[in-house]
Amino acid sequence: MRAFLALLLPCVLVLTGCSDSRRNVKRAPGYPDVFATKLFEETQMLPAERLDPAASCQRWASAPWCQTLIEGWSFVPETLELCGAESDEAAVIDCLSRAADRQFSPLGLETCGALQSPKHRRTCLEAIGDRHLETPQYLYCAQKPSKKVAGCLADAHEYKFHPDELQRIVQRTAEDTPTTDPRTLIGNLEDNLAGAYALDRTQWPENYIYNFAGGATTHIRAMYCALDEYLLIVGAPINVNGYSGRYPAEVHDFVFTGLMHDFEEHDFESHDFTAGAWAYLPHGGHRVYATETPTYMLEYARGSVPGMLNFGIRHPRHAITRDRKNMKQQIRMCASRALAANKANRQGRRALRQTKRKTLREIRRALRGQ
Repeated sequence: MRAFLALLLPCVLVLTGCSDSRRNVKRAPGYPDVFATKLFEETQMLPAERLDPAASCQRWASAPWCQTLIEGWSFVPETLELCGAESDEAAVIDCLSRAADRQFSPLGLETCGALQSPKHRRTCLEAIGDRHLETPQYLYCAQKPSKKVAGCLADAHEYKFHPDELQRIVQRTAEDTPTTDPRTLIGNLEDNLAGAYALDRTQWPENYIYNFAGGATTHIRAMYCALDEYLLIVGAPINVNGYSGRYPAEVHDFVFTGLMHDFEEHDFESHDFTAGAWAYLPHGGHRVYATETPTYMLEYARGSVPGMLNFGIRHPRHAITRDRKNMKQQIRMCASRALAANKANRQGRRALRQTKRKTLREIRRALRGQ
């Protein structure tokens, strides 16, 4: 009987979405093992540039196709060197055609350029073009055999938001807003976020909803929610304190007004976060935190969002508030944002595919008409 119970308990915990389930942690999308030990670094995207045909085509001075491409489309300059290493002219033209009017990161170009096969390099460029992948993802895929690197990068999960950029937006909002009034700051912050990420503010919920995760009573408003990441405003006009919880995701809190303290089990001094500060909770980490009156934060989480719901929504309803209506309100808020995000992501991917196909058709037509 004891053996049966010992086997049954882990299954029950997984099926109920227990937030510290190691299975959920491993299944969090886009997280190779390197994420467990290293806080990721953002990779800078290089915008495509208009290049000087005379300078760029020196290597192929007798080839009219080069001037046609450089004059008609934009290129990240480093792609000229990568594509120029191809074995024949046809391969160079194909490589440059797939790189036209697209953005790349220096680390991405370095990863693709290290591949031995020209075919693998072209496939690698196709996998990373216009995608904001992060340093650990490139490092993880670069360790694989050459023929598997492009596939690994194509499967790497791309997140919509990037913590480095979110912190810059929060800091700029705090510096440019002459008051510490939360309502004014939140309005300016939302304007900046909508502009930076092309978000539709008219679809955001108007009301705030109580949240009781970890015993801390705050109110929240979700601006973006998906199965793998969410973005919301969280805070309270009174002092609160509580337990962070353990999650199969990483959580980033950006304070834009007020003061937050937290400490870990081994700490005898608190960590203090003022306006513009960035508090980071890694996968499986946990802390106790407290805020002073009033404190509001932009909270961004990425990983397995469904694995967080048990601690954040379901458990408070059963163990703290007994408030079924509040639980439904929070689920409805996140679900509506998730449906809107899924629709927007599908439209964005479709538009990107159409743009790439159109660019290739135009390039081939222009080269045939030389």
